[in-house]
Amino acid sequence: MNMNFLPNFAGMIFRDVVSQGDRSGVYLTFDDGPDPDSTPEIIRILNQTKCPATFFVTGYQAEKHPSIVERIHREGNSIGSHGYHHKSLLFRTANQVLHEIRRTKDVISKITGESTRLFRPPYGRFGLSHLDVVRNQKSKMVLWSLSGLDWKSQESNEIVRRVTKRIKSGDIVLLHDRGQGVRATISALPLVIDGIRSRGFELKKLGGNI
Repeated sequence: MNMNFLPNFAGMIFRDVVSQGDRSGVYLTFDDGPDPDSTPEIIRILNQTKCPATFFVTGYQAEKHPSIVERIHREGNSIGSHGYHHKSLLFRTANQVLHEIRRTKDVISKITGESTRLFRPPYGRFGLSHLDVVRNQKSKMVLWSLSGLDWKSQESNEIVRRVTKRIKSGDIVLLHDRGQGVRATISALPLVIDGIRSRGFELKKLGGNI
C-alpha cells in the first residue's frame, strides 16, 4: 500500500483551503465587521502604524455601512467575504453556501469596484461539499494559524501576549473588529503590531500571496 496516498489525497481535497500566508510576512485579519463603533478606530491605528491588514466582512454589515467598507479599501487594506449572515455553514447545503458567497462578493464589488477571491467561513466551520463551491467561485477559503482569542478576552494584555509570544513567519492572525471583546482588541492592537515587528516580521495584507 502506498502510504503517501492519504497525505496526497488530503492535499488535493484541501488545496483551496489556506491557513498560512507567504512566509515573507505576517498577516493580521479582522472578522465580523464593519462596525461604526470600532472598525474606524482600527483603520486609524493601522494607518498610523503603516500596517496593512485584511478585513473579512459580512455582507449584512457591509450593506449597512458601505462607507466604512469603501474606507477599508481606499486606505490600502484588502477585503474578504465572511458570508452574508454570520452563521455556521457546517450543516448548510452547497446552494446555501453558494448564495452566501455570491451575495457578499456582489456587495463588496458594488462598494469598492473590485471583487474578492478571499472567503472565510464563519467560525471556520465548513463541510467538504463546500470546497467545490469555493473552487467554482474561483475563491480561496482562508482560515488562520494563530488566534488572539479576542472574542472571549476582555484583557488587552492577554491578546498582546497570546499573539506576540507565538507569532511565526507566515502566520495568519485572527482578530475581530466587531463583538464583545473589541475594545480590548483596539487597546491591544498597537502593542501587537510593535511586538510582531520587534521580532523581525513584516506585516502584510492577504491577496495574491496565497
